[in-house]
Amino acid sequence: MKNLKGLLSFVVAIAVLLIPGVCKAEGMDETSFVNAIEEANQNSDGPTTITLDADIVLTKHVGITGTVIIDGNGHTISASDEGWLDSDKSDQSLITATGSTANVTLKNLKLTNSKKYGAQSYNGATLILDGVTVENCNFGGILANGGTVVIRNLTLGHNGETSNNGIEISNKTTSTPKLVMDGKLQSSQTENVIWIAINDGSTFTKYEIENTENTTDKIYTHNGQVVVTDENNNVIFESNKNEKVMATINETVPAIYYVTINYNGNTKKIAVEDGKTLAESINLDTIKNAVDGKTFVNFVLADGTVYDENTKVTSDLELTAQYKDVVISENNPNTSDKILTYVSLVAISGIALGFGLKKRFN
Repeated sequence: MKNLKGLLSFVVAIAVLLIPGVCKAEGMDETSFVNAIEEANQNSDGPTTITLDADIVLTKHVGITGTVIIDGNGHTISASDEGWLDSDKSDQSLITATGSTANVTLKNLKLTNSKKYGAQSYNGATLILDGVTVENCNFGGILANGGTVVIRNLTLGHNGETSNNGIEISNKTTSTPKLVMDGKLQSSQTENVIWIAINDGSTFTKYEIENTENTTDKIYTHNGQVVVTDENNNVIFESNKNEKVMATINETVPAIYYVTINYNGNTKKIAVEDGKTLAESINLDTIKNAVDGKTFVNFVLADGTVYDENTKVTSDLELTAQYKDVVISENNPNTSDKILTYVSLVAISGIALGFGLKKRFN
């Protein structure tokens, strides 16, 4: 029986290794990783999943033209400090999804120490980032170069030799770059988390942005900038401006207005979609209850006009929250009732306690 079980286990293991579209080899290194990618590029039957069981150090960039899922399994892909092949200086990203046939998903993976970008979507390719961290790449974190980048769960550290360059939107192809928000974007940086390339020549005249139905963060455009908001509609990232490049949007990206609220020494910038009110765009309780010992009165505009939070927003606004001291007065019937009720409860509690003690010691 033992021998039979052992034989069955061996057969199952061999069968798993032979399943088309699955690659999980023990002790994977650069050579076996590149070989797996090359095989996946030839597989036209569906996605090939490559699961890492070790960190990979590359000496040249990896190009993907097929439908591939790279599951990092918590590991890292980085560039070698020495011995990097410079034969193709036009592409020194760690991983490039290239061409309209490429549909690449990176998950549970860290990309770092690239000579240029951590990953690139090029000329009609689709690159999906799910549980990916990118940091310490010389040019930038992610490049949408005439390709589509889908953000499901992306964390960015500092990327760029000097100033930060998180996600760069550019185009040196005949395809239109596209950025799709399908989850959450986080960054340790605040500047240039999204960068619209400036000196990319005449081919870069437009880009597209889109939100999926169930995304947590959202992406918009406002006054020529790409804007990212969190689940509470707080503006968390703003790109630079490039007046020569226009954003193309669809129904998933409504127009927005900025409502800047000053309160208790803090400032909050909210994105309110066209046709909505401030009250339905954000939970205002945090602002209204921000000052201890004071009660919220109203919001006012710069000229002192009181602003109704239930009014539809039709332009950018700056508001200031006003508060007043909470005054306890004997002439206030409500306050007197509360004090009287409290005193009564204390008295009743004292009587009950005294009666209990007397009964205990009798």
